[in-house]
Amino acid sequence: MTTQGGWGLPDGVVFDGQRLQQVGPDGEHVAFRDPAAERAAWAAFARRLQVERIRAEAAVGVPPPDCLLMDANPPAYRAAVDAFLDHARDSVLHGSLTDTYLGVNFFLGWVGIVEAHRPLEGARVYASGCGMAGTVLAYHAFGAAEVVGTEIDDETVRMGRLRTRGLPGVDVRLIDPAEPLPFPDGHFDVVESLDVIEHVTDLEPYARELGRVLAPGGVAIVGAPNRMYPVEQHTDVRWVPWLPHRLGGTVASLGARLPGATAEQRERRAGVADVRTANISWRTIEQVARWMDATPQRLHRKDHPSWPLNPDPVWVEWLSRQPRGANLAPTRQVIGLLTKSAFARS
Repeated sequence: MTTQGGWGLPDGVVFDGQRLQQVGPDGEHVAFRDPAAERAAWAAFARRLQVERIRAEAAVGVPPPDCLLMDANPPAYRAAVDAFLDHARDSVLHGSLTDTYLGVNFFLGWVGIVEAHRPLEGARVYASGCGMAGTVLAYHAFGAAEVVGTEIDDETVRMGRLRTRGLPGVDVRLIDPAEPLPFPDGHFDVVESLDVIEHVTDLEPYARELGRVLAPGGVAIVGAPNRMYPVEQHTDVRWVPWLPHRLGGTVASLGARLPGATAEQRERRAGVADVRTANISWRTIEQVARWMDATPQRLHRKDHPSWPLNPDPVWVEWLSRQPRGANLAPTRQVIGLLTKSAFARS
């Protein structure tokens, strides 16, 4: 087998099934003379193979971490996570936080869903609230040419940079949420905001900025825990999402003081008031889409093999697809794909 072009190979480079060679002036295949050029060609070829494999995996399920060419958790990053979570070592949330900071499957699954709607190879991607950069790694693995993740906390940005150090086209930046995003109008083909909007104090200017930096014809994936789901998903406290936001926090705080509450229940209930700034429903996603000058499409697990969350009951999925049921269905999350008009002004 001989492959030339179309697989991430530079012009004038071929793969003969065993090695990369250059094409000579008379069309003959000759060994590389420049080791640096050979290493660069191998890196491009390996990344293209990774993209093909990860696409195939996402078409049938959540891609496994061994799809990645890079170490998703390099030693310096692992050490930083251990130090970062040391204060919470005795917390009931320590295990789940560790899984969140070291895991990558979850992010590969969501990015696989975006890939199904908008091929990512060569795309420019903005990940708002990228956390420890797991989502940045995932977009890079799917072949995005540029991936920029932002956070508002210095330590989170430092750790995201540790995790992505050396990856071409990748940047993790600190931003001031009160300031406009430091990107030109229409710069990104894809925008992601997952598990962010429930923490945003003033949602309209946040959404308008996402819309400003999204290119005409671009897509955004926006989602958050659903207020109709009966469990507050950051703390696993039941029933409070069904109450108005502030009342839910007050009720949970009172519950933390009950004499019969266990230490775990006290910790979880006390955290409810501070973990979110608002309850989110599908109606919220529709409003975000209007602010972004985009058209929303609700995403459903059964339509996407790489959906990384546990399935909702059949009746819940059915109800979420009905015009009058979209705002009532107690799905775990509300996830929308927002498409900006190709004729929109950035």
